Amino acid sequence: MLKVPAPIKTFFDAFPLEKLPPLEVSETDSNACQVVGGGSTQSPDFYLYTYGHKNGVGTTLSTEPTSLAVQLLLSYFHPKKSTQLATVSHLANMDGKLPLLVQQPSNRTFLTFNSIYKNLVPSTPQINVLSSLVFHNLYHAWIVTILDPAYSRQFENTFLSVKSLESNTEARFVEPLKIRFMQDLITDHKNLATAMEQSTRLPTRLVMSMESVYDSHPEIEDIYCRAHDALTAFSKLLAESPSQFFNAKDKGFEQSEIGSLDCVVAAFIYSLRPESPFGQTRLGHMVQDFPDLSSHAVSVIEEVYKKN
Repeated sequence: MLKVPAPIKTFFDAFPLEKLPPLEVSETDSNACQVVGGGSTQSPDFYLYTYGHKNGVGTTLSTEPTSLAVQLLLSYFHPKKSTQLATVSHLANMDGKLPLLVQQPSNRTFLTFNSIYKNLVPSTPQINVLSSLVFHNLYHAWIVTILDPAYSRQFENTFLSVKSLESNTEARFVEPLKIRFMQDLITDHKNLATAMEQSTRLPTRLVMSMESVYDSHPEIEDIYCRAHDALTAFSKLLAESPSQFFNAKDKGFEQSEIGSLDCVVAAFIYSLRPESPFGQTRLGHMVQDFPDLSSHAVSVIEEVYKKN
């Protein structure tokens, strides 16, 4: 009998050839959909598909930082429009990651966070530079956190939200999802990528070697140090501001109380509060050392939904 070589079997176990049926919002749990914003609740202007959401600070908020950032930007800079938050599996997007934004009536879809961000509000060069601290320093540290073997298992439910999928199907797609996040991480960390690939280039090896790399590779520590540097920079920027928000305004929105920088920073800080799924991680504990940023995050969310 023909025996499939182990490396090839491992690869196709992670990336099966069979196609999954399309995922509909109706396949999620009963609390999967919530409408936020100032527009019609019957016919939302935007559909924002996320890993999950729950009530917080008087409204419904996405539970994952990049999704929450998009939600805050939509709600603040488009206050007369409504956004339907829908909990779906990451399999709903060909890219394997969320958030996924669909705008009505054109059904124009933005598949990446960066493209969503660029299309929501015209930012200034100053804000773009400051935002890069979020998109690189904090985002990379967040990826490292969810891939940390000490925490990753408890996060699996956060990233596999559709309960109607059978458990064996869920397990089969946990690893490919981790690989998607890992590809984001190693784009700017070539040494880390080399260490994790080691003896084979099969994607599954990246996840399998994560545990051994995590405690020994200096770049992991460097990623956390960069996150701390970013938090320190934002804390200093906040202290120098004449108000409780960052003194950085977006082009065309100079009279607004807050800016896009407030929204994206607040999204990460709020997602790492002690009672959140990520609050007891190393990154969550790091955020607790900056109570000024935690207060800022709550103030931003309150300001966003005060307008609606």
